[in-house]
Amino acid sequence: MNDNNYLTLTHFLSKTLFLGIGISKIFSISKESTPISIILGIILGTFLLHLILKYNNKNNDFITFIIFYLLFILNLTEFVNLITSIYLMDMNKFIIIIPLLLVIIYMNTKSININLKIFKILFIITIVLFVISYIILIPSINILNYLPLMKVSINEILLGSLHFALYSSVPNILYCNLNIKKDNKKIITNYLISCISLFII
Repeated sequence: MNDNNYLTLTHFLSKTLFLGIGISKIFSISKESTPISIILGIILGTFLLHLILKYNNKNNDFITFIIFYLLFILNLTEFVNLITSIYLMDMNKFIIIIPLLLVIIYMNTKSININLKIFKILFIITIVLFVISYIILIPSINILNYLPLMKVSINEILLGSLHFALYSSVPNILYCNLNIKKDNKKIITNYLISCISLFII
């Protein structure tokens, strides 16, 4: 693969665990100090991602397989919990899981190139929606909600940053199983862009 379609995957992998548990968990730990935790988490997450990409060269498929499917189960469970707690509160969770699994199975029948092109299209749609929604919400921003910044202890700030680093970097272990030529520096750059957009959100 000579193009950089795979780089858009970083955007989604870095955000995938924030759908159900990530940001709410960090808010509950760091409270008003969440911006500080996220900044520290981005720094720590960049270091962890560097280790993950370096580990990728060792090609330990068994460990990668275990971690990937644990992340898959966790993310699917939390995503379904998010849907049932906000949108479809009276619907059986299995009815939601089945079509999601069918989509995942169908995507796995396609080549990696097709899937990466789909991620590229979704990336463009996501960026457009992000810009529009952020512009609309600007009048509602209240900086006072984040004051005082140091209301919690240093340990809680560091714990929140650790959560952010793990949630944002570990899913990128999926790269270990992609049989493509990767540019680690570009992956880390895209990771930073993804985390900064999450910080803005």
